[in-house]
Formats: sequence, C-alpha cells, structure tokens
Amino acid sequence: LFPGYPHKGMVCVEKIRLLDRYAAATSALYSAVAKLQSKTGAEFREGLATSETARAECTKARRALRDHSVQHGC
Repeated sequence: LFPGYPHKGMVCVEKIRLLDRYAAATSALYSAVAKLQSKTGAEFREGLATSETARAECTKARRALRDHSVQHGC
C-alpha cells in the first residue's frame, strides 16, 4: 500500500493520521498565502503573520511525518 512499508498489506494508522495532518497544514498555508495577494498595509501584515504561523505548522507536520517514517519504517 505504501512504498517502502515493510509489512505488505498492512496500513499504518499513525502514518495516515500524520499524512492527513500534513495535508491540512499545506492547505491552510496555501489559503493564507493566496489571501495575501489582495491585502495591503495592516491587513497584509496580519495576513503575513497568519501565513508564517501556517508555514510553521506545515513544517512541524512534515517533520512529524518524516520522523515517524524513519522510526517506524513505513
């Protein structure tokens, strides 16, 4: 099911949860950055702060997924 997963036919529920978290985080980052295009001044600065928070969450989610894959072998 997952390339490199040593247990053929088995699904790692934690990996799926982490993939879902990463997908949600990347979607939130995309939305936050897209909204910056129409903002100026204070609204832009607020939107930029929101996008930086979303970027940090995306990084954390990606790191958690990577760490799990390394530790769990899936």
